[in-house]
Amino acid sequence: MKKGRLFEAFEKAFEKGLSGEVESFNVWLKSLGINPLKFSVETISKYLLENPEFTVNLEKEIEVIGQFIGFYSKEKSEIYHIPIVGVVGSGKSHLIQLTKSFLQERNISLKHQLIDASKFSEILEGEEEEQVLYRVLDELKREHLDVIFIDSCEKDKDIVNSLRQIANILKNGVVITSWTPEHWNLFKDEVEECLETSQEIHIEPLDEAATSHFISVILKYVSDGKFQLKTEVIEKIHSFSYGIPKLTIGLFIRTFSEAFLARSKNINETAVELAARTMGIENFFDRVSKLSELQILILKHILLERDERGLRPSKLVEILEKDKATVSYHLGILNRSKFIKLERIGRSYFYRIKDEVKPLIQLKIMQEGEYLA
Repeated sequence: MKKGRLFEAFEKAFEKGLSGEVESFNVWLKSLGINPLKFSVETISKYLLENPEFTVNLEKEIEVIGQFIGFYSKEKSEIYHIPIVGVVGSGKSHLIQLTKSFLQERNISLKHQLIDASKFSEILEGEEEEQVLYRVLDELKREHLDVIFIDSCEKDKDIVNSLRQIANILKNGVVITSWTPEHWNLFKDEVEECLETSQEIHIEPLDEAATSHFISVILKYVSDGKFQLKTEVIEKIHSFSYGIPKLTIGLFIRTFSEAFLARSKNINETAVELAARTMGIENFFDRVSKLSELQILILKHILLERDERGLRPSKLVEILEKDKATVSYHLGILNRSKFIKLERIGRSYFYRIKDEVKPLIQLKIMQEGEYLA
């Protein structure tokens, strides 16, 4: 009898599948007119990066860069350094790609190259093993570049030395670098000694109107304009993402996921709130305001850690000159509050800022104006 009921349940489920009904996120997205193959943070980010014509709110920044490149193309007499500073996911790489595409479209006779600073320390395989930085330096010696884009400077553990060597070879040109605010604040004075800043560009979060336009661009891409969100939902997404583009994309994706889990085709404000809670960004600044000075200081040190694995608790004990129990207590609070995450690698433990909250923590500390007490 029991087997009969199970078989009957299987038969009904099988028939539902044959008719196209299945509890699948991708199938559910298709029912909304959304292409599942386009529906991910990585795919949307790549699309926006490769299609600069859909850029939102970078007019002032591109004007600054355009003026310096234009002036250099006339004079060609010195080095102009333009640091682009912004939180993770604010659009620094997008601004670089945008400038690069404009140089190509205008067919300006200026040689330019994009370099990823995170690769500088990597070793190239071949007959003679060589560090990527030295390959870059050799190329600069052989062929002069007029415009050099150096992205992700915060990911090079020896960035000051790398920039110093590049500046020693480059007698004139435009150097455009990108930084997270905490690392620019930390290394700015040292960088200035070898590469004087011509003008800093600080990328600010999108306002509500710009966020609305940004989401409309995303919706047009993922659904070919077939699906729209209510104004209240877009406003709610902005209120949690604070207009940081990559965080907006992540919250947008997660909102649909929460609606699917709730078995609803209605993408509403509740789905956004659930998504924000899952990501750990709900009431973010209220939660941060309740942290102690020591907990804020711990977040700052984790942010500035150059080891991509994170910061070891033992190193934090040494830096803060606090006992292990005290540091562990505060790390536990930050972990439970979804500000940081713990990962075991081999026999060691490492703490990192959670990806979802990292830009918000950077934004909060940037507003304070100091990164280390």
